[in-house]
Amino acid sequence: MYNPHTKPYWNADVKQAHTKERNMRRVWMQDGRPRGMQHESYFNYKRAKRDFRNIQKLANEQYIEETYDDINNAAECDIRLFWKLIKRQKPKHSKVCQQIKHNNIVHTSPESICNAFANYFEDLYTPADTSTFDDPTLNEMNKAYREIERVCKADEDLYLPGGMISCNDVSSVIKQLKRRKACGNDMIQNEHLIYGGPKVSECLSIFLNIVVEKQQVPSDWQKGLVVPLFKGGDKSKLSPDSYRPVCLLSSVLKLFEKIVLIRLQTFVVLPETFPNPLQHGFQKGLGCLTASFCLLETIYHNIEQNSKVFVAFLDSRKAFDTVWRKALMFKLFNLGVKGKAWSLINDMYSKTQGSVVVNKCKSNNFVVKEGVRQGGVLSGFLYLVFINELINELERCNRVTGVNSIKCCAPSLADDITCIATTPQRLQHMLDICTNYSNKWRFQFNGKKSCVIQFSKSSIKTDYNWKINQESVPG
Repeated sequence: MYNPHTKPYWNADVKQAHTKERNMRRVWMQDGRPRGMQHESYFNYKRAKRDFRNIQKLANEQYIEETYDDINNAAECDIRLFWKLIKRQKPKHSKVCQQIKHNNIVHTSPESICNAFANYFEDLYTPADTSTFDDPTLNEMNKAYREIERVCKADEDLYLPGGMISCNDVSSVIKQLKRRKACGNDMIQNEHLIYGGPKVSECLSIFLNIVVEKQQVPSDWQKGLVVPLFKGGDKSKLSPDSYRPVCLLSSVLKLFEKIVLIRLQTFVVLPETFPNPLQHGFQKGLGCLTASFCLLETIYHNIEQNSKVFVAFLDSRKAFDTVWRKALMFKLFNLGVKGKAWSLINDMYSKTQGSVVVNKCKSNNFVVKEGVRQGGVLSGFLYLVFINELINELERCNRVTGVNSIKCCAPSLADDITCIATTPQRLQHMLDICTNYSNKWRFQFNGKKSCVIQFSKSSIKTDYNWKINQESVPG
C-alpha cells in the first residue's frame, strides 16, 4: 500500500508495472536466483525492473509538470489555491534537537536549546585573538580597509561592471531558481519570483539598480536565519560544535548576489589568473572527483619514479565561519573588484546579524562579526578569494612535485587542502607556509584533525614529527 502523500504520481500504469516486477522477481527467486542474462528468469526479472523504473520516472515527471502548471494558473486567478499548492510541495521536517550541552549546562527545553545555539554561534562569529596571530598585519589591514572603503565610495562609476541590471538579467537568473527552498526573514520565496511574471522582473531590475546607485543594501539583507544542521558521523549530538550553521537569506538578496557574481566572473576576474588551477572547489566542471584524480595520479607517478610520497590532509577550524572580513575585502580589492561592486559586497557583510531557528523556536538577533555566510551565493567565491594566495605560495615553494611537467603539489577542494611532497623536510616546509599564512590572516588549522599519510613501494615508514600551528600532525 503506497501513501499518496509520499508518492502522488503512483497511478494505474505504475502499479501494474510494479506488480509485474514483483512477480518476475518471485519467479527468479523460486528458480534459485541464477545470475546472468542466459537465464530466462533473471532476464525477465531485470527487464521488468527496468520497465518499472522507466514508467515510474515518466509518471513522476508528468506529475511534476502538471503540478507546476496548476501553480502557474493559480498564481493568476486564485491566490488561496496557489498557496495551498505551494504548501503541499514543501517537505515535511520532523527533525527535533532533543538536548544540547553548552558551557557544561545541559539544555532540554526548546527555548533553552535555541538560546544555547545562539550563544555558541555568537561566540563563533566573534573574532578570536590568539597569541600566534600577527598583530602588525591587523593594524595594516585596518588602515588599508579604511582607505579602500573611501576610494570605492568616491568611485564615479554609476553601475556594476557590465552596465545596468536589465529585466533580462533578472529573468534569466529567476529561471535558474530552484523551487521548494526555504526563505529568509522577509518571507519571500522563490515561487514568488518564479510565478510573478515579467512585472516582477521589471520591478526587481528597477529596485536593484537603485541599490547599486546608493551602494547600500536593505537592512533585511544583512539579517539571516541560522539553522543548525547536524554534521553526521560519530559526532556527539549533544555538542553544538557538531552542527553546521546554515544561513537562510532573502531570496531577492541571493538573486542579486547571483547577478553580481556573473558580472564579476564575466567582466572582472579572468579565469586564467583566478583561482589557482589546483583549486577544484566551487568551479564549474570540477569537484571532489577531479581533486581526487589529481591527488592519486601524483602519488602513483612519484611511486613509479621510486620516490616516497608524503601527503598532508589539512583541516581548517570553522573555515567559512572564521574568515577575517577586512582582510577578505582587501584581497577582493587587489583581485580587481573595485567601485560599486566592492562597496556593495562590503555593505552586505557589514552590520550582519543572525538569529537561530530550531525546534520551532527563534532566538534573539546576535551580531555576526566575521565569516562568510553558508547559504549565500557569493560565499564560495569569496572564500576562494580569501584562501587563493595560500595555494599560490604552496605551488611556488614546491615546483618539483607533480606528474612530469604538470605541477600538482597542493590539490584543494575549497577549505580541504592537501600538501604533497617527496621528502619529509619539504612537506614540513609546506606546513610552515600554511602556519604562517593562517597566523597572518587570522584563522587556524587543526593539527589533531589533520594527518600525514606516507606512500612508497617499501613498507618501511619514515619517522618524522610534522607540526602545524605548533601542534603535532598524526602520521
